[in-house]
Amino acid sequence: MPIEKMKQFKNKYAPKGSFRAHVLTLTGGTAIAQAVVLLASPLLTRFYPPQQFGEFALFMAFVSVLSVIATGSYQLAINIPKEDNSAFQIFLSVIALAMAFSLLCLLLIAFGYQWASLFFHIPVKSLFMIPLGIAVVGCSEAVNYWLIRANQFQALAIRRIVQYAVMVMTQIVGGIFHWGALGLIGGYLLGQLAACTFLGEFIFQGAKQSFAKGGAHWSTHFVRFREFPFFSMPSRLVNTFSDQIPNFLINQFFGSLVLGMFTLPIRYLDAPIALIARSVQDVFKERASRDYRETGTCTDIYMKTLRALAVIGIFPFALIFVMAPLAVPFIFGEQWAPAGRITQVLTVMFYFRFVAQPLTYVFTVVEKQNYNLAWQCILALVVTGAFMISVWLNNITVGIMYYSAGYSIMYLWSILWGFRLADGKKSS
Repeated sequence: MPIEKMKQFKNKYAPKGSFRAHVLTLTGGTAIAQAVVLLASPLLTRFYPPQQFGEFALFMAFVSVLSVIATGSYQLAINIPKEDNSAFQIFLSVIALAMAFSLLCLLLIAFGYQWASLFFHIPVKSLFMIPLGIAVVGCSEAVNYWLIRANQFQALAIRRIVQYAVMVMTQIVGGIFHWGALGLIGGYLLGQLAACTFLGEFIFQGAKQSFAKGGAHWSTHFVRFREFPFFSMPSRLVNTFSDQIPNFLINQFFGSLVLGMFTLPIRYLDAPIALIARSVQDVFKERASRDYRETGTCTDIYMKTLRALAVIGIFPFALIFVMAPLAVPFIFGEQWAPAGRITQVLTVMFYFRFVAQPLTYVFTVVEKQNYNLAWQCILALVVTGAFMISVWLNNITVGIMYYSAGYSIMYLWSILWGFRLADGKKSS
C-alpha cells in the first residue's frame, strides 16, 4: 500500500518525461554515487595517509584547471543546434580538442618533468598522469552534454553510479596492495573511463543516425560558437582556479600532508552541499525565471528560498561545528585528528555556501553574468590573500581561518547583491 501511494504521488507530481522526473532521476543517481564514496571513506582513509590524499588533491587541481582550457567550453554548445548531426560533430570536436591538448601537455611534461616536479612539489608519476586525466575529463564532459541533449537522464544517472563504484573499488584494491597516491589517481581515471565506455555503444549508435543526415563541416561550428572559448571559458576558468588556489598554495608552502588534512572536509562536505544546492536551484530557477519574466521581479521566491535554506542549515552545521574534532578521528582514523579542527573552522564557510549557492542563478535570470564573473575574480584575490598571509606568518591555521572568513563574507555579499538584482526592474 505505501509503495502504491508513492507511485501515485510520483505520477502526479513527477510524471515520466517531465522536468521534475528528470531532476529526481539525476539527483537520485548522484545521491547513490556519493553515498558509495562516503561509505567507503573510513576504509580509504585508513588505507591512504593524509600525504597521499594531498598528492591526489594536487593532481585533481591540475586536471580541473587544465581540462577547462582543453575543451574551450565547446561542450556547452552541444545542446544548441537543432540538427543532431551538428551536435554530434561538436561532441566529437570536444573529444578531439581534449585529446590534442592532453598530448600537448604530455610533450611539455616529457621535456620538463624534472623542473615541474621540483617547482610544483608533485611526484613524477603523478605528473605523467595529468594528461590522461585531462583527456578523460574532456571526454566525460562531452558524454554528459550529449546524454542531456538526448534526454537520457536515466543513462546519465547510471553513468555516475558506475563511475563512482569503479573508482572506489579500484582505490580499495590500490590501498590493499599499497599503490600509494597512484591508487587514488588510478581509481579516479578508471572510474571516468568505465563510465564513458559503459555508454559508448549507446552514444555511437545515435551517432550513426546523426552522421547519415550529413550537414555542415565541423570547422563551421568552431566559428559559429566562438563565444564559448572567448567568454564562457574565461569565466569557468576563473571559477575553477579560485576553487583550486588553496590546493596549489598549501602544497607549495606547507606540503602534501597539510593539503591532505585540508581537503578532507572539502571532499566529504562539499559533495552533499552541491547535491542539495543543485536540487534547490532546479526549483528556484524555474520559479525565479517565470516571476521575473512576468512581473519584473523575483524577490518573493528569492526571499522564500533564502529563509528556507538559512533555517534548514543551522542545526546540521552547528552539530558539525561542535562534533567535528571528536567525530573526524573516530570515523576516519586517529591520524586524521587535525582535519577535525580544520573542519570546525570551515563549517561557517560551508553554511554560507549552502545558503548562497542555489541563489546565484539570479545573476543568470537578470542577465548579469558579468557581475558573477567580477565576483569570482574578487573571490580569487581574497582566497590568494588569505593563504599568502599564512605563508608570511608561517601559520596554516591562520590562513584557513582567513580563508573561511573571506569566503563567508563573499557569500554574504553574493546574497545581498542577488537580492538587489532580483528586485531590479521593480526598483528601477
